[in-house]
Amino acid sequence: MRRLLIATLLFFSVSSLGWATPCTGSLNSFLAGGGKSCVDASGNLFATFGSILSTSDSAKINLSPLSSGGFSASIPLSLFAGTTTNGAFNFNITAPTGVSITDFEATLTPSAGASGTASALIDLSNGSSLTATLGGGQTTTTFSGVSSLGVIADITASAGASGTATLDLTPSTTTTSVVPEPATLTLFGLGLLGIALLVKPPRKMKTFSSKASR
Repeated sequence: MRRLLIATLLFFSVSSLGWATPCTGSLNSFLAGGGKSCVDASGNLFATFGSILSTSDSAKINLSPLSSGGFSASIPLSLFAGTTTNGAFNFNITAPTGVSITDFEATLTPSAGASGTASALIDLSNGSSLTATLGGGQTTTTFSGVSSLGVIADITASAGASGTATLDLTPSTTTTSVVPEPATLTLFGLGLLGIALLVKPPRKMKTFSSKASR
């Protein structure tokens, strides 16, 4: 019975942390099957991915995590050559408890052999926006802290653009309080309960009264 209780505690401990993984894989993999979420190095949760692109085209855009937080998207420029694709992809960001998102950075870097011009217009749900141009370096927008943020990326490329560009998208956060996250409190409580279940109560010592010899 005790082992069953401990196994149940472990199951709910893992469940309370969720199943989010680093932002790795094709864009289409985050759209298929109802969509999946991912987390970055700062603990931000990226979810509710969407795209106007076809299934085959969204499968050609690959995401990978950035050590500084956020993720990069590897974009074949030929997908957008000669057009502006509004809503190429979008997603929502939710910061950890006690943390606010205070700015957003974007960089569009050409790979070796890339040709043509391109840009990425990033619209944020709080009304802010920024535009990253191919090879133009990092662009940043700063705003009042928010706990969550919607992001829409519009991609433009010149006719005949080819090769690959890497779009780095990085939210920066600021700690607003030291209140522990609900998941942390849950795990702490479950851990104490598990220890209590593992500790066996001390056995009562049997006492014997010696009979007086007659």
